[in-house]
Amino acid sequence: MHTFRKAVLITSMAALALSALAVPTTAANGAKGTLGIVNGIPGQRVDICLNGREIKSRVGYGGKKSKVTNTGFKTIKIFKADPRTCRGTKLAQKTYLLGYGDDFTIVVNKKAPKWVKFDNKVPRFLGSIWPLGVLGPDAYVAVRHAADLGTVAMRISTEYAWSPSAEAPWVEGDEHAWTGYNPPATANYMVAAARPDKPGAIARSGAVYLKPSRRYEFILLGTWTGNAKMIVWKRYVTAGGQIL
Repeated sequence: MHTFRKAVLITSMAALALSALAVPTTAANGAKGTLGIVNGIPGQRVDICLNGREIKSRVGYGGKKSKVTNTGFKTIKIFKADPRTCRGTKLAQKTYLLGYGDDFTIVVNKKAPKWVKFDNKVPRFLGSIWPLGVLGPDAYVAVRHAADLGTVAMRISTEYAWSPSAEAPWVEGDEHAWTGYNPPATANYMVAAARPDKPGAIARSGAVYLKPSRRYEFILLGTWTGNAKMIVWKRYVTAGGQIL
């Protein structure tokens, strides 16, 4: 072999060996993220498939599935409940890019836009499902409009009173999130959705008492006032995982 070509070949092989050793720490540790999927289709049981694998079957309206999974492109397919695996009538499909430590709550709806995505890390940190950190003294709360109901007013009750006194309009995709710092045992919330400037509620939750190291998501679902629903998704979280 020509001396120059041999030198180039040896150099290239050495570079490949070094690049193989230089695997990012996140990849070496098994980088993951979290997907939370909610069935927002009234009156319809569905099968939830993630990258061709059925992760939960016959999920009713307001039902949900949380999944910690490897990073990368994730294709979610929603089928009408079917005894076969990821087969039958497909109701919706969407692909998302899941990064290291990402944490999304995703609602699939009957009408367009069929998908509503909420980020549980940005702009406000709402606890960590993965990576795990330490248990903390705080609770995390998010109120979210994911319904095909048009403009609503969200009314939040605490142990003190209902708020706000001046209502702001909410549309699909709107949210408000906060941290309940060291919540006392009496700290509770109830969330109701109403038509703006009209009395009464079209959907409301029960009273939820906050506990440390929990995330509480109040999510409005529905297509009209007759099937509107306010679900509460409570999940254990930690005060933060270390992003390596």
